[in-house]
Amino acid sequence: MPPGGPSWTTMEKPKSLWGTLAALLRYIGEYRWHIIAGIVFSLVSSAALLIAPQYLAVMTDGISDGISSGTADLALIGGAGAVLVLLYVMSMVFSTLQNYVVPRASELNGDAMRRDLSKKAFRIPLRALDRMSTGNVMSLFTNDTDTIRTQSAECICDTVTALTMMVGSVVMMMLTNSTLAIVSIIPVAAGFAVMLTIIKRSQGYFVAQARSLGQMNALVEELYYGMDIVNTYNDGERAMARFEEINESLYRSAFRTRFATGLMPRVMDLVSNLGYVLVCVFGSMMIL
Repeated sequence: MPPGGPSWTTMEKPKSLWGTLAALLRYIGEYRWHIIAGIVFSLVSSAALLIAPQYLAVMTDGISDGISSGTADLALIGGAGAVLVLLYVMSMVFSTLQNYVVPRASELNGDAMRRDLSKKAFRIPLRALDRMSTGNVMSLFTNDTDTIRTQSAECICDTVTALTMMVGSVVMMMLTNSTLAIVSIIPVAAGFAVMLTIIKRSQGYFVAQARSLGQMNALVEELYYGMDIVNTYNDGERAMARFEEINESLYRSAFRTRFATGLMPRVMDLVSNLGYVLVCVFGSMMIL
């Protein structure tokens, strides 16, 4: 048996994903006003960015008409430009407010979670701790807690922002030109399908990376505090073999996760370029 007890690093899926999410939302509900404010700021910032291109189009049309006729409507162009600047400044201000409020909610939530975990640790039965290695306990208390702290509130606001921008962009494109909007949406939909496939296939790699990281933390923690026992029983070779095994597993899973993570931006770049080419081709055909 290793010095810190048996290694207990099996990754378990939640019994109910939606139940777990609901419990997390209830947990961070104490800071709901911060999150609600962040969502409102995000909506205002996104709305300003969605409306701005309409005034940019007014400016462009005014300049184009002025070049054709020889007399530009400076009042129209100046008014559209002033509104455009105001919208961009408004978007920047509300985005900055969101970036202030939401991280504050995340940090407050993380502070409360660490306090609750500290209190919970003193109530855990000893027999439960005996089944867990010291390093794995430390990994759960630090890595997992820090992940929840940094991602909880940000994910909510980022999701709202992404949905607002996606729906708003589709509506604005449909109002501008439905044909070009459909042409633009097709490659984006195909890109989302490819990304969902990549995410589905790479999910196991992230689970394996988390499992290997927990095992590595557990082994290093146990060997560090139990080095005297390892030397006394001449167990160094077995410990080194175990380290090499976990290290190799961590290397493979980490490489695959990095590859999958790096592949998604490349796919989106390809989709963006294809969409640009299709819009140019169909736009040229519509003009001709």
